[in-house]
Amino acid sequence: MGTSLLVQPELRWSVDYRTDYIAPPLGLAYLAAVLLQNGRQTAILDLPMARLGHEDVLARIRKDQPDWVGLTCTTMNFPRTEALARDIKQRFPDLPIVVGGPHVTYTAATLLRDPQSPFDVVVRGEAEDVIADLDLALTGADWRERAARVPGVCLRIDGQVSLSPRTSLIADLNSLPRPARHLLPMERYRRYQPHTPVITSRGCPFTCHFCSAGQMQGSKFRFRSPDNILDEVEEIVDTYGFEVIHFSDDTFSYHRSRVLEICDRFLQRGITARWLCETRAETLTEAMLRRMKEAGCFLVTMGVESGCQKLNERMGRRSHIGHIRQVVDWCHRVGIESRTGFMIGLAGETRDTLDRCLEFALEIRPDHIAYSIMTPYPGTRIAEDPGAFDIEIVGRDFSEYRHDKANIRLPGLEPVDLEREWMRLVAETYVRKEEETVFVPTPKPMCQDCRHDAICFPG
Repeated sequence: MGTSLLVQPELRWSVDYRTDYIAPPLGLAYLAAVLLQNGRQTAILDLPMARLGHEDVLARIRKDQPDWVGLTCTTMNFPRTEALARDIKQRFPDLPIVVGGPHVTYTAATLLRDPQSPFDVVVRGEAEDVIADLDLALTGADWRERAARVPGVCLRIDGQVSLSPRTSLIADLNSLPRPARHLLPMERYRRYQPHTPVITSRGCPFTCHFCSAGQMQGSKFRFRSPDNILDEVEEIVDTYGFEVIHFSDDTFSYHRSRVLEICDRFLQRGITARWLCETRAETLTEAMLRRMKEAGCFLVTMGVESGCQKLNERMGRRSHIGHIRQVVDWCHRVGIESRTGFMIGLAGETRDTLDRCLEFALEIRPDHIAYSIMTPYPGTRIAEDPGAFDIEIVGRDFSEYRHDKANIRLPGLEPVDLEREWMRLVAETYVRKEEETVFVPTPKPMCQDCRHDAICFPG
């Protein structure tokens, strides 16, 4: 029987446990659930939440003696993940180290061509349907040849990079076991955050050039059934005591009839938990928002990006700013809070379009506003062909790939200019807000109850 240790590394260069959004690592929890379902032994270490360091991980490895260690990472915390992997490899040179997540999905071959890379195996894309086979392959000697036959795996064999084709996407999401939350310190998450994430769908049919969601999870929208979702919600409420659910899908309301069915199930089952979701404005209607409100929805997050329609269209963003204005108004009417995300540094950005972004943000009067600087994440069209958008990538330190840091140069706008403009938009939004409560990301929270740099739960 194989044994493994799954680790969520530090999230970034530092962590403020009072203000940072630290959610259960659902990706690892799904993998753990599949391993347990197949009779394997596994454990999860969430370093940010447990406030653990590298020495703690090494001590756990020494104690448990797992057959392999799995790490997950995004672009921003890749340097921290790599540093942890180096420490593990130095102490346990024969222990296979597996890494997955969006960043390494797009950089796998390049990463493993480096002979100094501490990673042994990269799993690209969704891993639930291959993790049990990989676990078997990694158990025992001569594991490399066996692991190379697992779909979606990239590894080095005799100094050469072996890249197997990615497996087909999981068609039936209902077939997945629920995330193994019992392996996580759920009480600690609940003390830090009033809400916890649930994923109800995968895939993104949209083609925004600054986003890699469609590349990671495919362009076909796949979804769980309403009853399957509500069973998980009830478990979270009854077992772990959460009163707020965060539906963290990229586009929760893409399938309108499904959303209405989910709302019906909330009401039929008498579930009183409140919930929030992330979606796109063009998928919403006033009638849908009213039904969502009745079922407990209190906040909708949607991306606006720019207040200039031409900039959005150039970036593959099809939402019309006129409809976004309408959706925010509908939210006010039905009593749902709206959170809008704006992105500066898009292709064609000028100081004039930056002013228009600010004016549009204030004009539509959302309840919450967040600004970010566009980041050229691996896997996006911007990163693959920046010249096509008159953009120059100037920053390759992935720890600096964050919402307030510019890693690009535009005609007439240097990185320092974009960072100053980001600060100006944040400051002027505060100064010019009238009577609405507008929350924008700042280095410190607005109040002791604010624990996320983009979401504030009013008392």
